[in-house]
Amino acid sequence: MKVLFFTPKFHPEPNYYINDVVFDIEGFNKIVVTGSNIKSGKYQFSKRINDVKIYYVPYFLRSGNSLLSLFFEYLSFLIFSIILIPIFLILERPKIIFHYGITPPVYSLPFIILKPIFRYKFIYWVQDIWPEFIFTRLRSSGLLYNFIFAVMNFIYEFSDKLIVISEGFKDDERFKKFDQKVLCLAQGMKKSHGKNLSSKAQHIAENLKKENKLKVVFAGNISNGMYLEEFCESIESNSDKFVFYIIGDGPLKQYLEDKRFNSVKFYDLLPRNEIGQIVKLADFSFLGRQTNSNLVKSIIPSKLALYLESNAPIIAIASGYVSNFINEHRIGFTLDDKDINNLSDFLKILALKESSEIENIKSNQNKVFEKKFNHKKTLENLARIISE
Repeated sequence: MKVLFFTPKFHPEPNYYINDVVFDIEGFNKIVVTGSNIKSGKYQFSKRINDVKIYYVPYFLRSGNSLLSLFFEYLSFLIFSIILIPIFLILERPKIIFHYGITPPVYSLPFIILKPIFRYKFIYWVQDIWPEFIFTRLRSSGLLYNFIFAVMNFIYEFSDKLIVISEGFKDDERFKKFDQKVLCLAQGMKKSHGKNLSSKAQHIAENLKKENKLKVVFAGNISNGMYLEEFCESIESNSDKFVFYIIGDGPLKQYLEDKRFNSVKFYDLLPRNEIGQIVKLADFSFLGRQTNSNLVKSIIPSKLALYLESNAPIIAIASGYVSNFINEHRIGFTLDDKDINNLSDFLKILALKESSEIENIKSNQNKVFEKKFNHKKTLENLARIISE
């Protein structure tokens, strides 16, 4: 069966789970349609990596973090998609379109519109929720919000299957009406197997090993809505007990670096398999989730699987489903975001935790990882969903 995987980001981008899915899933003739920024002025129509044929949609990479720059990046991808996707479909004639729905999911529109002509099934694996995702930066009211909401509803309506990454999604009204085609499957995590580290990763690992304080690691996008500034400030006020390593990139990174915290250290983003090996060296991992949206609160961040695989007890500032999940499975320690002013005292309490309690949490992490995020099981479930 020929399956076309559609994802705005793909190999060699190192930190998207869809890479592992496409290269490791078996039993299908695999095609990928993905983005290729043309800032360098070069564009390659297609290429093959192992058993995967990849087609590229060019787009103009944003020049900064402004909303206008972001809009033009999204718009350029959508325009080139409308031109090129019909050509890809004519060349390949896939039976299944599988959309890995990272931002912006409205890229699905050409596939939805062309579905009656090419007669394929469309499977949508929901990763980012729009319009809530974009309205963390814009006021969530008015015509634009309602328009995006309507577009997403149109995509859900004409999808043959909707895969959501959290059981909490099913309680939202927009998914309830599609109950017959909504399935739940969280992103898995491919285990890191102690491969040789790059010089950058080795440098971070050596520094972590030298620390004589409790080590906390955050890995991923450094942006608003994660309580990173508040956590850095609380680490600083507990600098005799903790050190905080932030590994990643994003719009908030320079702002935090300019504050010159003594107990917070910044490093560039690493590939997923290397990040996993680094987090294994930490005493704790950090996860923050700041939102007023109940639906966004129900999303399990992909880094949670990374932290579980790395066996680093989670310190979370969150509420809703994520907080309940961590507490129910006893895989970390949570502070309700309403109690953010007590964060410094919360860290003081964590510093006094007995080693036996920490070991129990690590044992629980292993069990939860194998049950819910095991890569092999995720591939088996996806293969079944695609084949049905």
